Amino acid sequence: MEDKIPFIDDTPQGDFSDTRRDCWLIQILLPQRDDAGTPFEANVYEQDRHRPTQKFGGMTLYRHAPAKGTWQASSDTEHYEIVLAETVAADLDEHWW
Repeated sequence: MEDKIPFIDDTPQGDFSDTRRDCWLIQILLPQRDDAGTPFEANVYEQDRHRPTQKFGGMTLYRHAPAKGTWQASSDTEHYEIVLAETVAADLDEHWW
């Protein structure tokens, strides 16, 4: 017998449901600066958020705490900061991405 795990329903009351709905969490890593090191304007991210919002009903951008990383390029180590954008979709439409 399979145990049912409660999931939050999408009703306005936020009730729990015993119906599982599988979905995809899609994360996009966006650079915070261009190749010259100049930060992108905030409206650049708003443009990136528009299309997924129209298709999937929403997108979240994490801009206030950018992830910091390094990249080994030849003999130099480059440092970068990224903004995380994510959305949830019922189906993964690979051609759209």
